[in-house]
Amino acid sequence: DSAKEVDFGNSYGVIGQNYANGSLYVYLDEAVAEPVIALKEKTGSSAVPYLIESRWLISNYEATPNKLYFIAQGYGEGDMTFQLPKDGKWRIEADGKLLETIASSNRQLYMHIADNNHDPLEIIATREAE
Repeated sequence: DSAKEVDFGNSYGVIGQNYANGSLYVYLDEAVAEPVIALKEKTGSSAVPYLIESRWLISNYEATPNKLYFIAQGYGEGDMTFQLPKDGKWRIEADGKLLETIASSNRQLYMHIADNNHDPLEIIATREAE
């Protein structure tokens, strides 16, 4: 039901959400054996970043308002989009190496990771102080 959204504060093992064709789709963390999905009336805002879409698998997801941590794995180029509580500049690191610093827009953070050969990458995104 598109009048509902994930209640991330009361959910466990949920990475993100998206709407398509009038339905709510929920992204689950494959590293969590028994996820809990809580729904609430749609407000269009969240206190923590969440995944909207990704070309790669995302797991071991942890999010706070100013930090994202996850493992990303896939072939070819990785494109990921996250919904944010508010805009800002984000520092993106993969396996401890700086990839880029990105300014988000429309409360969305878009990450692009160049070609990969299916090796898991540890991604840390940190919102820079204003």
